[in-house]
Amino acid sequence: MHEGPLRCGIIGAGKFAATHAAVLTRLPYTSLTAVCDIDRKQCTDFTEKWGGSPCADLPTLLSERLDLLVIATPDRTHASALQSILAAPDPPRMLIVEKPLCTSAKELALLRTLVPKYQTRIIVDHSRRFSAGVCRMRDILRSGELGQLRSVHWTYYAGWFHTGVHVVDTLRMLMGECACTGAELAGTGRSADDPLLRVTLTAKGPPEIPIVLDGVSDSPYELFEAEFICSTGRMRMYWNDVFIDRIRQGTYAPMLWFSEHFTVDPIEEALTTLYSSCNAALHGEDAPLLDGTDFAAACGTMEILFEAMSKAQA
Repeated sequence: MHEGPLRCGIIGAGKFAATHAAVLTRLPYTSLTAVCDIDRKQCTDFTEKWGGSPCADLPTLLSERLDLLVIATPDRTHASALQSILAAPDPPRMLIVEKPLCTSAKELALLRTLVPKYQTRIIVDHSRRFSAGVCRMRDILRSGELGQLRSVHWTYYAGWFHTGVHVVDTLRMLMGECACTGAELAGTGRSADDPLLRVTLTAKGPPEIPIVLDGVSDSPYELFEAEFICSTGRMRMYWNDVFIDRIRQGTYAPMLWFSEHFTVDPIEEALTTLYSSCNAALHGEDAPLLDGTDFAAACGTMEILFEAMSKAQA
């Protein structure tokens, strides 16, 4: 690898690509080198704002000899983009794929046979794994300071693959492996091929902990919140705010009282941690945070999503 900042590219010049670009352009060890989008004007407008060369197609983008490439195209195109990049003569050493990794079990099976044949390391941007606040949630649950975890209820919006994937992957981070025990259609998501589901999971115990995930419509507002009920306390998450309630003696009986608040890192901070880890890994250093978001780990999350979808459609 050359000396100097990592040469980085983005395929897909949409809204979330701009969030990546904002981080890439302010870090000292990354440089936004090239951008590709099927909409030529959108690509040009993007590079005029954030820098880098606008590329008309994927081969032109890859000719820039990139160290790292971000796939920020629509969800349904992630698998095909990944295949095309890996098949190129000189793919980047690392790919960051926006979640979800893919949108069908068939695509997942194909990627599992394809990816091991290449040297490129694939990281899926399950951004909450790079948040210090979510790591703190995990440590609180695992420490037992709130007692034994008894149940989890999580409400999400948009669609099972677009946002439900965040829920499933974060639960795997917080609690370890889970299994899908039931699923049913709960409504229409943002797109016809990505419905809202009501899903029941159980953590692979002991003990087996009941987990309910409820998909709700974006209208009239977006909900992304979770409640972890424990034997001596409760942890509640509302988007990026986390509240800890602990049991205290009330007038007549023990009651839950609010005792602590902290925040989950905003996406820009999580992406900064992600790119810091990528930089370390590409320079041969340890980057343990990437282990939970590499291709093999992401496959585990996708298996649960596809199993739930299969149960809901049965």
